[in-house]
Amino acid sequence: MILWFTPETYARLRLYVELCPSEIGGLGEVRPDEDGLVVTDLFLVDQSVSAAETELRPEAVLDLLGRCLAEGRDPAALRLWWHSHAEHEVEWSETDETTIEGFGADSLISVVTNKAGDLLCRYDTRGPHRSTVDGIQVVRPDPPLWSARAEALRAAVWREMVEKVSVVLQVRYPSPIEGQAFELTFLTRLDES
Repeated sequence: MILWFTPETYARLRLYVELCPSEIGGLGEVRPDEDGLVVTDLFLVDQSVSAAETELRPEAVLDLLGRCLAEGRDPAALRLWWHSHAEHEVEWSETDETTIEGFGADSLISVVTNKAGDLLCRYDTRGPHRSTVDGIQVVRPDPPLWSARAEALRAAVWREMVEKVSVVLQVRYPSPIEGQAFELTFLTRLDES
């Protein structure tokens, strides 16, 4: 099995990962192709992100499914979960395994990537016999988007991220009591500038 990205969907994936200061994730539409499966669209939904995880808001995922139905899209094609590990290695973490297990679809394609451009892909099926095929080959488009289109896409992706991504920041402060510290957690939006 091979997973293909269109030039635009791959450019969007790379921009989401590059522009987000932490991890980020979303969903995607996948269609069968004579050469395997092709990612035809990516979706960013409201989410909270941190240095170690992303949390897609369940109501935002439901809204996305509703929009797909209203647009006449096949909701069964929405079977890609993509996310980044930001600056970290690409691997399937325990959190990733739990997330994959929590998706209710009959089949799910999962992609994890990072800012270095490393990428892992797997295909999970459910049914009478659950199976996982790891190490799915991913074909990256060549050549990339031409520069004028890429600049417009970068601006559009940034606007979308400002609207939908909340960043969880944790700051650790020393305590006036020796040997102790306290931690504050802030939830903030990305800066529009």
